[in-house]
Amino acid sequence: MPEVITDDGVKIHYCVDDFTDPWEEEAETIFMQPGLGENTKFLIPLARRLVGRYRVIRIDRRGMGKSGAPPKGSTLSGGPDESKLVDRMAKDALCVIDQLGIQRIHWFGAGGGGVTGVVFAATFPDRTKSLTICSPIYRLPTVYKTTDNEESCVAAIEKWGLYAWVERKLDIMFDPTAAGEKMKAWYLKEKGNVPTRLMVAAFTWAQSMNISSYLPGVKCPTMIFIEEKVPASRSEQRDLFREKIPNAKFVFFEGVGRGLHLFRADRLADNILDFLQSIG
Repeated sequence: MPEVITDDGVKIHYCVDDFTDPWEEEAETIFMQPGLGENTKFLIPLARRLVGRYRVIRIDRRGMGKSGAPPKGSTLSGGPDESKLVDRMAKDALCVIDQLGIQRIHWFGAGGGGVTGVVFAATFPDRTKSLTICSPIYRLPTVYKTTDNEESCVAAIEKWGLYAWVERKLDIMFDPTAAGEKMKAWYLKEKGNVPTRLMVAAFTWAQSMNISSYLPGVKCPTMIFIEEKVPASRSEQRDLFREKIPNAKFVFFEGVGRGLHLFRADRLADNILDFLQSIG
């Protein structure tokens, strides 16, 4: 199983999908990170539409999928309050591309993977050729923070368990109206299968995160996909991205919620490929 051991001792699992011509030694790389609680399987529908033109790397963030995490009783290494967790995840990505000998990447991130992408692009500008993200946020919208009068999503997850919490929040995490029942059931099973303590640690960071200070540092070509029905797509979030990354290109998907990489993978891939070809 392909994996990297990070500088703080955590195993990071990744997948390499490479169907580029073998004589093209300089094939470029799209680096993909899924959203919070998701794993590399969530990116398969999109990745298979991009391979051939690009090498694709899919990564499990720490604590999710097949990646490891620090031992029970400690944090995910974002500090005591997890405030630096996204910086740590950006370093995890750097560990992977360093081991693979890749100098520059095109970053694609869905949801929380886009948050990490912003931090990676701002922190490691010489390693980032482009940034593509879906429904970006710089802080967590209120609708994600509370559930049925619980004081926080962390409290709700601890009370009900992760699967039940995901089931209650499914309509804002994923658009069940845009997918069949089989995809919906699969999504719920996979997302609800993360160990509760690890999701609690991740949301401890997410509830108070604010990456607005990183936005001006994003200098690479950037494309932002807006899913109309996602709470994170509301104008207050979009406007700050427009202000702080003025050269970013925005693409609007009407009438759908989160999950473009699953149920709109064809159109999403076409837009990504056109964008990457345009920047050379």
